[in-house]
Amino acid sequence: MAAGDTEWQQRSLAEARVVELVKQMGDPRPDDINGWARAAAETAAGSGSDVYPSGIELIGIEARQSEQLIEPFGALTFRVPAADDPAVVGDPDGDDPAAYCFTVAFDYYGKAGGETPSDGINSIDCPPGAVSVTPPPDTTIRSVVSANTREAVTAVLLERLATGAPTTAAEVEAAISARLEQPAGQYEVAAEPHALVEGEGQSDGPGAEARVGVAVGTGDDCVLVKSENGAVADVYAPRVLLQAGELGCRPETALASDEELRPPH
Repeated sequence: MAAGDTEWQQRSLAEARVVELVKQMGDPRPDDINGWARAAAETAAGSGSDVYPSGIELIGIEARQSEQLIEPFGALTFRVPAADDPAVVGDPDGDDPAAYCFTVAFDYYGKAGGETPSDGINSIDCPPGAVSVTPPPDTTIRSVVSANTREAVTAVLLERLATGAPTTAAEVEAAISARLEQPAGQYEVAAEPHALVEGEGQSDGPGAEARVGVAVGTGDDCVLVKSENGAVADVYAPRVLLQAGELGCRPETALASDEELRPPH
């Protein structure tokens, strides 16, 4: 095989590995290129795939200005070692092994530059002296469901049944929040509870026997608890019904009927 053919083959194999890496990076929908850089670094550090093992290095993170979600807000540069094959151009076992470099632009939704997996994977000359770069940590504050959320909600609703307090939805929410454990993550905060007390706002006000629904979290991680007929019970709904546009992770969902909570066909 001619040297040119071997070079083309090796570059094609290297490109295929980058294509596979990008496919495995998931769909984090980050606010900037650093989010995609973290996804790339985590994926490259993992097991990769059976067809294209990893070994890919992230050697560049470039931020760009963009006005719309579909405009690239940055690009990543990858270095891929040449395949360990005797026909490889260069010496993979030497001090200066052959490698191939590629740059990939990303927008909010993912890889930019086309519809097919290889579109937007642009081959470049490897920058001399380039070294691996570590993406900056994610400092986004995220609300997560505390480990003791269900227990905290249940305790407050049982207390309300026994004593009549806390009375209003705001008071129920405050009492639950006071019991929630703080998440362990450095940039995590406890998800806020949302309560609905039936009869609140009426002239005589809600009594201890009033139905109460509580929801904490989002459609992907939702805790629902209700107080009804003198008892407190956990409520479970199909995940599809907890998404936005459906019933949602809302206190009203905790008070929904069994028929309303049936899985869709």
